[in-house]
Amino acid sequence: MSDFIHFLLVFNRTSGELISIDSFEEQDLATSALSVSERSHEGDEQIEVVLISADSIDTLKKTHGHYFSGVEVKPDYNKLLNA
Repeated sequence: MSDFIHFLLVFNRTSGELISIDSFEEQDLATSALSVSERSHEGDEQIEVVLISADSIDTLKKTHGHYFSGVEVKPDYNKLLNA
């Protein structure tokens, strides 16, 4: 098992809104979810779908803060524990 959590973010470039954030402990599940999300937003130039690995949500906010500008995102720790 990795020490990293894989975060799937869906971001609206136009509005600057973080539409959703999901977290996964298993990389295979994360990449599968990434593929599904990319397909569901295919052709929408306003939407950015990214998968970023980090040791915590706090690190993610520090390294990729532009996704969280003006948005308070609280991680779902139950999801993290049960992923």
